[in-house]
Amino acid sequence: DLDGTLVEGPRTDGLSELKEWINDHKDEVAFGIASGRNVELTHQAFESYDLPTPDILICSAGSEIYYTRDFIPDPGWERHIDYQWKRKEIEEALKKFPGIGLQEPAAQRRFKLSYYVDNAFSDDDMANLYKFLDDRKLRCKILLTENKFLDLLPFRASKGNAVRYLSYKWKVPLEDFITAGNSGNDKDMLTGKIKGIVVANYSPELEHLKKNKFIYFTKYPLSKGVLEGIAYYTN
Repeated sequence: DLDGTLVEGPRTDGLSELKEWINDHKDEVAFGIASGRNVELTHQAFESYDLPTPDILICSAGSEIYYTRDFIPDPGWERHIDYQWKRKEIEEALKKFPGIGLQEPAAQRRFKLSYYVDNAFSDDDMANLYKFLDDRKLRCKILLTENKFLDLLPFRASKGNAVRYLSYKWKVPLEDFITAGNSGNDKDMLTGKIKGIVVANYSPELEHLKKNKFIYFTKYPLSKGVLEGIAYYTN
């Protein structure tokens, strides 16, 4: 994950050391970034932070896959997640759902609808949202991050499903993936056969993963924590 995991605003704890580690292991390790950001904002992050050169980019919360810094799209992934995705119908229906408001046009993508939620948005509201869409036979994946940002994706899309797709496509066992995150929209790429890292500055919605013995919670935040987790899994 990018924001809150590799970097956080002006903070880049351990980023230069992580970049050095990736460069030292480039013949044996593929490096990928999985972000809630769209392509344009991910591009900006590379300029702002001088991030390690990526082999793979998963953008817009797992609804887009690209390769290399040239952002070459994966049409196979687009075909896979387009199944039963009714974007216009979902947007139209949600005009009648209380407590949410569409984010700016720049936040919207072909395979992602993004909303802000009211401060009072609760677990009951989330349950009502699931039922509201289910009653209308509108299948999608719902992600709530930091109880502020609500993303709706095709039900086959997510960061975790994108990782599993890459595992299948490139014939790399899931056990050979190490993932790192800090918030709710990272949850499904941290669990399963994957080796998961949760950095010390994680959001409360990941607290319950501490019960999972296959996920490592780091002492350090951000990239410094990512490096700590890599050392835990590789030493």
